[in-house]
Amino acid sequence: MENEQPKADIITDTDRLDFLDRCNQRLNERYGTDYRWKLILNHNVNRLMLGHLAVDLNDMSPHSRGLPSCRDAIDAKLKESRAALSAMQKESGK
Repeated sequence: MENEQPKADIITDTDRLDFLDRCNQRLNERYGTDYRWKLILNHNVNRLMLGHLAVDLNDMSPHSRGLPSCRDAIDAKLKESRAALSAMQKESGK
């Protein structure tokens, strides 16, 4: 029983990261791009980015537009994505 929560956490984190990679793969397939991940960590911002920019041009977004945890941010997008997929499936009768 003790080991169940850490295993569940690992599975959840794996799902989060796989989701991000699938999103990037679909973006690249759709637009013929080759965007890669870049983690920006400096005295101003911590951000996971896609693209070729050497500088994060969006580091002045207000505090209210973000979430305190990267996991929370990923989970919010996962929830949004799953809701959109569910709506599309209902529309198409699947």
